[in-house]
Order: sequence, then C-alpha cells, then structure tokens
Amino acid sequence: MAATTGFFNGSLLSLFINDGGTYEKMAFLTSKGMDLSTNMIDVTSDDSAGWAVALAGLKSAKFSAEGIVVWDEGSSDQNWDQLYAGYDAGTKFTIRFNSHVSGTPIVGDYYYQADCRIDSLSEAAPMYDKVTFSCSFTITGAVTRVINS
Repeated sequence: MAATTGFFNGSLLSLFINDGGTYEKMAFLTSKGMDLSTNMIDVTSDDSAGWAVALAGLKSAKFSAEGIVVWDEGSSDQNWDQLYAGYDAGTKFTIRFNSHVSGTPIVGDYYYQADCRIDSLSEAAPMYDKVTFSCSFTITGAVTRVINS
C-alpha cells in the first residue's frame, strides 16, 4: 500500500508495544494519541518592553490509549492483561504510534517511537455495558520520527 496522503480515518493509526521482543499492536482500541510538550522557561526582564519572553526547556511526551477489555482473546496483541503485567513490573516499553492496515505498517508513512513506562492504567465496568480500559505512557528519553520501509 502506498503512503497515506490527505485526510484519513483515525482507525488507521494504532499503538504498538515492544517489551524486548517484537512489536505487538494494542488490541481493541477505541482511542489513542500522542501528546508533546515543552517546559517554557520565563526569561522576562525590564528590557522586555512589557512582553513575556520564554526559552524552550525540557521536552516531554505521553502516549495514551483507551480500549475494550478482552480476556482470553487468543492472540499476542496487547490488551488489559499484558498492560497490567507491564505496569506491575515497571517494564520499560518501546511504543510506536504508527499507521497500519490490519497491523502491517504502511510503507512511506512516518511513525513516532519512544521508550516509556506506564504511568496510569484504569479499568471501568459499568453495569450492562462493555468493560473498558485507559492507559497512559510517559516517555523516558526522546521521541524519534522514522519512515516505515
């Protein structure tokens, strides 16, 4: 498949986790994202003519995911059980925010990747509704951008 161009559906993006083996797609996601931020350092002085002045400081990022909990679904794809085990052990994962067709990366598209750890994990089970989870990953280094080949 050729590189993605123009507008596209969010279901084409997913998070992939590598905990020392191969990249496994996070299964049954309903939402996923990447948030980048920079700590701005205020260097405003009397010489700023009444305007705030800032320098870029530390950069940070988070990846997030929400999905449907599935037990015993019979694949190696990441879901609640695998995420909980990684959270409990304090595992450092490598996360990729990537375009895909049925889990296969789309050649020519960029992906974003970083080492991270799970900083929050929750599960919700409303009466007579699906069981869902949400998860947040904080990076432990830089986010890199690479082209799928």
